[in-house]
Amino acid sequence: MATARRSSRSSHGTALVFRAVSAEGKEEQGDVPPREDGRHEEVVQEVGEEVFEEEVVLGPENARPRQSAILIARDDRGRVLLVRQRGGAFKGAWLLPGGGIETDETAEEAVRREVREETGLELTALHEIARYDMRPEGWPAMDVRMFAGQAVGAPRTGLDGEPAEWAHVDPATAHPVLLRELADAGSFDLDVVEIDARCRALGIAVVRAD
Repeated sequence: MATARRSSRSSHGTALVFRAVSAEGKEEQGDVPPREDGRHEEVVQEVGEEVFEEEVVLGPENARPRQSAILIARDDRGRVLLVRQRGGAFKGAWLLPGGGIETDETAEEAVRREVREETGLELTALHEIARYDMRPEGWPAMDVRMFAGQAVGAPRTGLDGEPAEWAHVDPATAHPVLLRELADAGSFDLDVVEIDARCRALGIAVVRAD
């Protein structure tokens, strides 16, 4: 049996911190992707000052890519809605808002919920424009659907504590995954080959899957 603590959530996946104890009593701990051996895992999810506990079973299904939905929205000043990632494969990066798709919701429902939770904003004119197979080295693969839409108002800090803001994107300093998404959305005239090379330098493979 092993136990796990969910330390944070990411719009491009979920970060897990594991403390695993083998039958021989050997202990392992650290930021690692979920195991695929079917062992029972106890997960503790932290949200702000409160802690919510739930139990899940990690089995062979974890080998499948994690389903996620993200949003690209720009305001009337050309700024992009961004959220700073608290954890996961993209910890510390400013990326598009969004997150995991729950089993009982569609991708569109998921992106509306995640953007509401992360920014407090509601969406209109929402439509899917791209789909990606993302594979960050050392983390589970991600099946990411990107939606374009309109979000009006001033974003607030998310329920999980991630800062959110309308921001001008500097291609020289922005995360290459964000740049790839903006290029595919037609928001920037960027060299996709160069962006993909920057992603690979960080151990991230990004492939269009639509």
